[in-house]
Amino acid sequence: MKITFVEVAMGGKKSSDAMEPLAFAVLKGLTPNDISLDFIDERLESLPESIDSDWLIFSANSFTIKRAYSLIRKFRSKGIKTGIGGVHVTLIPEEAGIYADTVFIGDAEEVYKSFIHDLKNDCVKAYYKSDTYPDISRTYFDETIFDGKKYASITPVQYSRGCKFSCDFCSIHALYKDSRRYRDLNLLVEEIKRRKLKIIFFVDDNLFMEKSKTLELLKAIKPLKVKWVCQISIDVGMDMELLKRMSEAGCMAVLIGFETTNILSLKQMNKGINIKHDNYEKIIKNIKSHGLMVYGTFVIGYDGDTKETFDQLLKFAIDNKLMLANFNPLIPTVATPLYKRLEDEGRLLYDKWWLEKDYKYGDTVFIPKNMTPDELRDGCFKIREAFNTYKSINERLIKEPVNLRNMGIYLAANLISRREIKKKQGRIL
Repeated sequence: MKITFVEVAMGGKKSSDAMEPLAFAVLKGLTPNDISLDFIDERLESLPESIDSDWLIFSANSFTIKRAYSLIRKFRSKGIKTGIGGVHVTLIPEEAGIYADTVFIGDAEEVYKSFIHDLKNDCVKAYYKSDTYPDISRTYFDETIFDGKKYASITPVQYSRGCKFSCDFCSIHALYKDSRRYRDLNLLVEEIKRRKLKIIFFVDDNLFMEKSKTLELLKAIKPLKVKWVCQISIDVGMDMELLKRMSEAGCMAVLIGFETTNILSLKQMNKGINIKHDNYEKIIKNIKSHGLMVYGTFVIGYDGDTKETFDQLLKFAIDNKLMLANFNPLIPTVATPLYKRLEDEGRLLYDKWWLEKDYKYGDTVFIPKNMTPDELRDGCFKIREAFNTYKSINERLIKEPVNLRNMGIYLAANLISRREIKKKQGRIL
C-alpha cells in the first residue's frame, strides 16, 4: 500500500518563500511503517502527470482549494483514490465531499488514525471527523517526510493550537472555538535538538495565550541558543519583563496584527485587545528596546476604512520602520462571523469566491462601504509595492538600529517579500 501526500500550490506556481508544511510531518509520524509514503510539494516541484500510488492525500487552503479539486478530478479519473484535509475543508466539508473519496475534518491526530485503521480493513469512509479536539501533547512531527526538499532557511515548529481571542475575520477561532492545547515541552525541545535547528518560526497563532505556559517555554528554549520568530498579540508589547525574557531566550522578531489604526474598524472586527492597547508607537518602541524587530500585518476594507486609509497605514509602517509589513485586502473566510455578516447584507460578489473562475489573487470579493472593489484591490497592491521599494527597504534598514543589527535576516526577508508580492498579484487560482 502506498500513499502520496500533496501540498497544493496557488495556481500550481512555485514559490521562493515556502516553509515546511507541518501537517504532513504529523501525518508521517502517524503512518505505520508497513505503508509506503511519498510527498510532493507543488510550491517547490512540478506534479508528475502520472503518480504510482494507491492514495493521494491533499492539503489545501481557500486560495489553493480550486486547484486541489481540479487535481482530484484528474487523478480520480486515473483510478487513484483521493483524500483531502485542511482548514478550508474542515469549515466546509460538504463541498469537499463532492470531489474527494475521503474528507478529513479537523486535526489529523484522530481522524487520520481512524482512516489508516479502515484502510487496512478495506472499509474507508467518505468522512472522518473528530468529535473532540484531540490531545496534542505527544504529537510527533516526523521531519523526514521533507528530506531532499529545499525550503526557506527558517524552520516552522509548533508549541500550541488555538487562540484566546475571537476576531470576526479569523478562521482559527471558527475552527477551534475556545480550545487551547499544548505540546509537551520536552518533546518540543527534543525536536529542536534532534534537528539541530538554528532559526525557527513558531507557527502558533498566539504563542502567548497563557503567561505561565509562555514562561515555561522561554525557560526551556533559552539554553538551546536558537534564534526565533513568533506571532504575538499586541498586549505582549506592554509587558517589559516578558519582552526581556523573550530577548534572552533568542527571540529576534515578532509578528503583530495591528490590523488598522481606525477604532471603528477595530470595533467591527472585534479586536478589543488592540483598542485597549492603541498606543501602537509606544508598543513598537518597547519591543525594539529589547532588540526585537517588528513585522506588522494590516487588514483594509472594513466599514470604517476609506481611500485615505491606504496612505495612512503606509505612512505608519514606514515611520515606525517595521521590519516587514503586509497590507491585506479584507477576504471573508467561509464560516467566520465576517463572512456571515457580509452574506446577510448581500455584499458578497461571488457565491464562493474561492471557486470563481475569474477570481485572481488580490481581487476584492465583496462590496466595501467607502470605496469600490477595484479601489480596494488596487490600493492594497499600491502600498504593498511602495513599502517594498528598494528605497524603503534601505531606509528602514539604515535608520533603525534593530533592523541593522539583524541585517542579513532583514534583507533576505524583505527581498523575498518584494519578489513574492509582484509574482502573486493577479494570479489565477
